[in-house]
Amino acid sequence: MKKNTFLIFVFALILGCATGSTTKDVEINTSSRSSQDESIIRVTTTTPIIADWVSEIAGDNLLIESIIPYGVNPHSYQSGAKEIATITESDLIFSIGLAYEETKITKLLANNSEIKVIEIGNVISSTEFSEKTDKHSRDHDHDHGTNDPHFWFDPLMAIEAVKLITNELSQLDPNKSDYYNSRSKKYIIELEDLDKYIKNAINQIPVTNREFMTAHESLGYLSKRYDIDVIHAVIPNVSSEAGVKPEDLVNAVKLIKKHDIKIIFLENETPDKSAKTVADETGIKVVSGLGVETLKDKNQNYVTFMKSNIDIIIENLKNQ
Repeated sequence: MKKNTFLIFVFALILGCATGSTTKDVEINTSSRSSQDESIIRVTTTTPIIADWVSEIAGDNLLIESIIPYGVNPHSYQSGAKEIATITESDLIFSIGLAYEETKITKLLANNSEIKVIEIGNVISSTEFSEKTDKHSRDHDHDHGTNDPHFWFDPLMAIEAVKLITNELSQLDPNKSDYYNSRSKKYIIELEDLDKYIKNAINQIPVTNREFMTAHESLGYLSKRYDIDVIHAVIPNVSSEAGVKPEDLVNAVKLIKKHDIKIIFLENETPDKSAKTVADETGIKVVSGLGVETLKDKNQNYVTFMKSNIDIIIENLKNQ
């Protein structure tokens, strides 16, 4: 997945030759816009989830575009010419940060410093694996010091992200600052209601049924905020594209037997072969359908995304 700087340069050179431009022309150059586009404020995000937050605040006032399309795993997405063009025309860019985006996108953003990039996760907070508060944290075999970037699984952290986005949009477009703040306040109420929805849902689960396993490290914030216990992940890494070592599978099997885990949840974006291997070995129930990395299509927003995941988790845990 990772590309070095040399490959990025070669890609840009090829693109420049194909369009009759030089490599220099491919770099950020907002002055290249036509005069009729000058009044359009363009805000780019790296993922659809952030794009949804921005849209909730901005309404129809801004041109908002996500670099990574709906339904695509950000960990494996490979950017190309279209993404370079999108970045070059942006007035402001929001990313997850915390090493979440693929390296090529990260380098493209870093190499074009004239456009402001807000790495949301780096600003609002980060949860390290070692900071997990569940009673089985001693059983987690993680790469210590690696930050969990999936902060959107805590709606209260999403509120902090919305506040940050609102402030940045107000600075970018001060004439509509009151409008952005008004919409932001209404959306924050919706996110507070989401937090209550999750708490009430989890209260339906018997305390003895609140332990489960996931395919990869994605629900740390959910576990930390609410009274559920994600014991372990088959892929002990925040990236679903990380490789699985034989010892990872052996460790997962041992923990399932040790803690009598009944369910493993599979994410739509994560390869399921390893998790199913563990399930075959232990007899653990496999539940699919979680979407942890992105919105599936334009008809899904962040709130419905969260509720869909919570409903899958609750329905299966309470009926073990």
